[in-house]
Amino acid sequence: MIPMPVCISTGCCVDLGLDRLGSIYFLEKYWEKIDGVELVFAFPSEALEFEFNKKAIVFLQSLEHNSIHAPFKEVAYENNDKQKGCWKK
Repeated sequence: MIPMPVCISTGCCVDLGLDRLGSIYFLEKYWEKIDGVELVFAFPSEALEFEFNKKAIVFLQSLEHNSIHAPFKEVAYENNDKQKGCWKK
C-alpha cells in the first residue's frame, strides 16, 4: 500500500483565532506528522497582501507537499490584469 501524504489546511486553524502566519507556526508543531500545508485565501486581496517571513518559508520548504487554495470570494476568474496579478504573486 502506498502511503498517502497528510496535508493540513490553514483553514483548519480559523476557529483557533489564528491568522495565516499563526496557523503556519501552529502547524509547525506537527512537522513530523504532516507532509504539507495548504494556504487558504478566501479573497484575492488576502493573497495579494500576504507576506511570508523567513521562519514560515523555512518550515514550508521543509515539507514535501504545499499548495495554495485559490481565492473563492469576490472572484470571477476572468482573463484580465487583476486576476493575472493575483496568480503572479
